[in-house]
Order: sequence, then C-alpha cells, then structure tokens
Amino acid sequence: MATVQVKAMDYLDDLIPFMGMTIEPGVTVGDFAFTSAQDIYSTTFITPTADNTLPANINADLFQAAIGDTGQGLASGVTMTRAQTSWLDSGGRLGANECFVGISASFKVFKIRVGGATTGQTSSSLGCSLTNSSTVLLPNSAAATQILNNLSWQYNIGDTIPRIVGPLAQWPQGCGAWQAPADISSGTVTGGTGTTPSIVSTFTGTVQAGQGVQNGAPFEARRKFDVPFIFFPNVKTSIKILSGNALALPTLAATNNANLPYGGNLTLQAAAVTTDRPYVEFLAVQMCIGGYKLTRNV
Repeated sequence: MATVQVKAMDYLDDLIPFMGMTIEPGVTVGDFAFTSAQDIYSTTFITPTADNTLPANINADLFQAAIGDTGQGLASGVTMTRAQTSWLDSGGRLGANECFVGISASFKVFKIRVGGATTGQTSSSLGCSLTNSSTVLLPNSAAATQILNNLSWQYNIGDTIPRIVGPLAQWPQGCGAWQAPADISSGTVTGGTGTTPSIVSTFTGTVQAGQGVQNGAPFEARRKFDVPFIFFPNVKTSIKILSGNALALPTLAATNNANLPYGGNLTLQAAAVTTDRPYVEFLAVQMCIGGYKLTRNV
C-alpha cells in the first residue's frame, strides 16, 4: 500500500505546526510518511509493602517491556500480553526507520487482584502474576486522590537530562468504566422560609463501599502535550513513575478492610468477624499516548 508524506496530508491538523520539527539532523517530521493514527499504552505494576501502603522511592518503568517481555513489576517469568501493553519494541527503542509523535497522554490507576494466596503469603512473596488474576478499580476516592497526587512521571530521551513532568492527577484518563456513588441523601434542610435560601444542616447519606473510582471525570478529555512527545528512531526513550516517601492509604471504613491488601494473615477485621481473604493485590499504573506512527526509507 502506498504511503503519503506527512506534509502532503492536510487533515493531520495536530501535526501541521510541527512539520519542521527536527527528528534527526537534516530530517524533520514532514519528511516522514504517515503510517497510522493510534494509541500506544503500557502498564507498570507496583507491589505494596503492607496493607494500604505503597513503598518509598518508587521508580517504575513504562514502555520498556514489549508484548512477550518480562519486567515492569510482573512476577519472575510472567510476560506482558496485549492487555497490559501495545508496545512491540523492547527497551523503549523504535527501529531506525520509524518514529512516534505523541499528541496527548493519560494515566489510569487500578488494581490487579491475584488469587490463590494462603495464610502467611503476601504480595511480595506471591508476586504479580496474570494467571488467576482480575482487574479491580480502586474502591475509595480518598485513596485514588492520594495515589494520583503523590505519584509523578518522568521521561528521559537518549542521554538528555531526565525531566519530571508532574503528578498523575494532572493527566486524567479521559475514558473507562464509571459508576456513580450510591446511597447519598440530601440531608436535613432548614431555613427555607420566604426568599431565604435553604441550607443543608446535616448530611445523613453514606457512600457505599466498593464503588469504583478513577482518574478524572468519565467525559474529561485526554490532556494534550504543549509540544509533541516523540519516540525518536533508534533512540532509547525512558518513562518512569516516581514517588518520594512511603504512602499510607486510608482503610475502607465499613469493614476495616484494606484498599490495597498485602496479605500476611489474610483476614478481614470487621467487628466480631474474621474471614479468609485468599488474595493479594498490586497497584497498576497505565499510560496511554495518542498520536501518529511515521516511517521513512533509510
């Protein structure tokens, strides 16, 4: 199938301002041929250190493990599938004849629940396996807010200085499953006489435990880069998720259960109830970059 140079394709409005952007000496974006408009995505997995606790100094890779590769927080011997990444090039490096021009990006956080745990086993000892696992949304908006505001992302292209872009909360995911909180009442209304505004003096409703939350409103647009984010030909691009101090997440009040169960005794701590919890969980962070795949003859 014939390809068309980018500079000849007027409908790629996102790229028009950057036709002259240098990809390598003497070669600009406009010299490449359009291949496809697509999203690329990659997921990294973070192991908690205790119930509701994320480790200090997280330094987790994205876009380093391709489909079929190990790494990015998975258990030893477990390989990436298309459910975790669309990336086909190991080590964050595209071929010498192609580049990817990223126009927008988003982050979502969720959990991987791995079953089969027994008493005494933890997330660390069991490892993040994709077998006997399921994807679970974070059930608590307070926990999601802490994670999104305390995890940031950094990129490094080739031998350049690493640049920290900002917290994940600033890059909403822009799509995904959504369920509104339940069981919220309007409270007790007082003071509504004549033209005097009514006020809510008490709040009697509750938000059900187990409602999924995510990064951003369901129709919030994915954030655009100020300038394109480029995976250059045959140049290693490193993207990392970073943190500072260890992060303690709130506990689900209804059962005193963990937002992020680590394991150990594998029990719930509800009043007068002790129940086996035969699973452990891992935090997953997925980045999605929307843009254009471009190629040229070399």
